[in-house]
Amino acid sequence: MKFEIKYITRLILAISFMINGVFADSHRVLKTNMPKYRIDRIEPDVKIQSASREICPAVYPPNVDDYTWFTLIDSSANGYGMVSSVTRPIDVSVQGKWALAFRQFVTENTTHGQMGTAVSNNGEQWIIYYNLNNCVGWEGQGGCQSGRYPSAIATHDYPYIIWNEYSAGVAGWPADCSNYGGRPYYSYDEFGFMGGSWMEAIDIDPFWDCTQDFWNGSVSYGIDSDDEVHISAVFNDWSRNGNYLFTSESVLGGYILFNQEVLIIDYQHLGTAGYSTETTLSMNDSGQGILGLIGILDGVDMVAGTCNPPASNTTCNKTPLFKFTDDWGESWQPENDSNFYYIPSEVHDDILSHWPSVDVDQCTGEQSEIVGFWSWYEFDMSVDMDGNPHIITSMVAESDNFFHFIDGYTGFYHFTIDRNYIENPGPVNSSTGWNWSYIPIPANDSFRWNRPDGYSYLYGAMCQLSFSRGNPDIVYAVANIGMKGEMSGEYDADGNGSVDDPCQYFNAPYELYPNWSEDIWVASSEDGGSTWTGLLNVTNTPRNGTDDECSPEEQYVHATHWSDDAAVKFMYQQPDWGFNELGDPLGVDHKNRIFAGNASRYGIFNECWMYFGYDGDVNLDYEINILDIVMLASHILEPSLEGCSLETADVNNDGELNVLDIIAIINIILGN
Repeated sequence: MKFEIKYITRLILAISFMINGVFADSHRVLKTNMPKYRIDRIEPDVKIQSASREICPAVYPPNVDDYTWFTLIDSSANGYGMVSSVTRPIDVSVQGKWALAFRQFVTENTTHGQMGTAVSNNGEQWIIYYNLNNCVGWEGQGGCQSGRYPSAIATHDYPYIIWNEYSAGVAGWPADCSNYGGRPYYSYDEFGFMGGSWMEAIDIDPFWDCTQDFWNGSVSYGIDSDDEVHISAVFNDWSRNGNYLFTSESVLGGYILFNQEVLIIDYQHLGTAGYSTETTLSMNDSGQGILGLIGILDGVDMVAGTCNPPASNTTCNKTPLFKFTDDWGESWQPENDSNFYYIPSEVHDDILSHWPSVDVDQCTGEQSEIVGFWSWYEFDMSVDMDGNPHIITSMVAESDNFFHFIDGYTGFYHFTIDRNYIENPGPVNSSTGWNWSYIPIPANDSFRWNRPDGYSYLYGAMCQLSFSRGNPDIVYAVANIGMKGEMSGEYDADGNGSVDDPCQYFNAPYELYPNWSEDIWVASSEDGGSTWTGLLNVTNTPRNGTDDECSPEEQYVHATHWSDDAAVKFMYQQPDWGFNELGDPLGVDHKNRIFAGNASRYGIFNECWMYFGYDGDVNLDYEINILDIVMLASHILEPSLEGCSLETADVNNDGELNVLDIIAIINIILGN
């Protein structure tokens, strides 16, 4: 025993020196290089299309377990149909029927605005329907099919697709009309799922005129105890600078009769233009719903860096702003378009109190004081079956001059509260107050790197909510973020996992990490989002070296509002890098394959399936380093490990935990 203790002690000391810099994993970026305002790229209509569109094959993710699967549905000419986090392009009914909405690839040098849908009774066998917008009676800018930003609904009986049409540019278009002519439509299969008879496009707003300009629609619905369907849709009006809500007056045989528009959020009552998102919508079967955005209140001037009333009387933070309904969207609280519920400053202050107060630059040694945070524009906001709100936002640390990406702190956060206490919240992280949690998806593998256009992968990194219908405690978070993989030996000669020259500059992540690739990650919670115990890279399709021109990237994931106890449902897109439709370098500028996915919470292994492939990760943080050695050594001296740590610590799978497992972890760290 004495020999073993002495041996373990020497090993720990030796490894401490070998693994120099294992804790140095923060990174900073000048604020001037990452604009705080929302980057809205209006999709160009010009098509600069490659002739070699088949050069990059679709890549299917490997099966994680027997209950996780992926299906290639179709392709889009470009990926802009799914770039908005407020749209809901996938839905699954309570009977397990799927409906997906997307923009379809037709042929080269033709439209990229054709609407399509895919429906399924089980998520594995699909029927695809084409050209559902079919010019909708006019020829606008871009030709007959100019559909944008689709969403889907799957009720008991009918699948729906909802979208907006780019209708400006028609001959004789009046001068006082809107710039783009966004016009909302829906269609449904009149014979139900698999019926094969989709209706011609139907106006959501029967009183629409060319001064209106509806875009980026978010839809939701609920089915009451009398099996009556209630459907709502909210659209951002690009010309009138507001968000307008449509609620169903009746739904008969699939046909929806919508009420007239209601101005639900007026951007004139918010802070500096360009710093607030579009509006999202969510509803349950009891008529409880939430409608909101991420933004700043009136009085916050981002350009001047000031905060005055009325914002200074409530919060100067960029924060979720939202309203509640209890009657399917017929009325909302707080009333009028300028009042909101919001996450109070005390909640964000509590988060900041858990963050490091100083970040040290690993190259220069310069220290920066962390003084606040900033949230970007991809978010999600939904209600569970009890009507309680759940919100996901990104949070990035801020100093006076830099944004800081600090592992374990900056990333995605989950917020919730019992709606009964929304007017007068109790203490933070109590039964009556706002509760927050850090979602342990390794977001910094994306956030700290720049896309081919020079902006951080943070722009476009979505994290979406999904809930079990039967158990409000089961919550899923589904995200598309980068997985860095192992560091290149060219820049890590000693194999310690740290770059030899911390001041060396890299243009792209795959230069340092040859297998770096965007993947779909799933985290799950069994206590309403307080803690996250299930975490897995479910696609895990690494780049094949720095010269891989067909790197499989999974982007712009959208999860279903409702999943079930066993698995979460979602869709995503994968760029075909051999077919560039728009001429720009991002994945969305290329043709994209549309995938549907189902990720199990359990798998075939056991309750520790989420740590499959992480042998040696004793502390379950998805990193294998000296901390795991220390923890295992402590257990050998005095047993303390339990649960999944016992399984991951047994690296050689001999049923015992001893020095042999420590040696195995050392070899993993050293890359042997």
